[in-house]
Amino acid sequence: MRIDDLIKCCLSACQSAQHLDEQLRTYWGKPPEYIFTVEIAREIAEFFGDTVAVEVEKNVHELQSDASLAWGGTQSPRKKRQERIDICLSQDRDVDLDLYCIIEVKYAMWGLSDDTGKSDLTRICDLLKSETNELRYGLFVQYYPKQALLTDRKKPRDVVYDALKARKAAAREIVEGKKLNFSWKQSQIFTKRALVHLDESNERIDQGVVGKREVAWAFSVSRVSRPRYTKRFAS
Repeated sequence: MRIDDLIKCCLSACQSAQHLDEQLRTYWGKPPEYIFTVEIAREIAEFFGDTVAVEVEKNVHELQSDASLAWGGTQSPRKKRQERIDICLSQDRDVDLDLYCIIEVKYAMWGLSDDTGKSDLTRICDLLKSETNELRYGLFVQYYPKQALLTDRKKPRDVVYDALKARKAAAREIVEGKKLNFSWKQSQIFTKRALVHLDESNERIDQGVVGKREVAWAFSVSRVSRPRYTKRFAS
């Protein structure tokens, strides 16, 4: 299982999730995070087959028991046991499963200013800081949607571009501050005119009205790893 292949699966699955959400609703909008999580898990399972075990929404307490996972951060063990990891990937070692990579999926915008985004990335770093487990990588997958508003001074594509740039810088600062290795992959910025629900743009328009607007979206994957694994899987 190569980390570069995992990253490609994540980016491809995100676009599949976006298309699926558009098919399920009558107007363009922000898909729920669980659609991305399920699509990523499905694509990884199909790509790698029996060589990888894929688990979704794994409880941290179960991880500690199953994979001898120790924490390297400062949060209390009780608080951490209540948390869940979006996707856990293990390699089949005949008898035992070797935890290889964890993946967190998050809707994102405007950089890492929100506490939720920070906590997800910090959780990945904390797990990788410990030297008592076999975890090799953490992937932080983010989705950036934007529709045009009447009050906007920038086009949606430019807003997404700025958000990607800010998120990359903020993520790098957090990861490298933990003395871990950081790398970044992102999709192209997709744009089109789409039917949107105008209420979601905070405009003073009668309830239920829809209209055509320019929309843009993109995806990114932050890769976090220990130094000893970086050279072999350099991007």
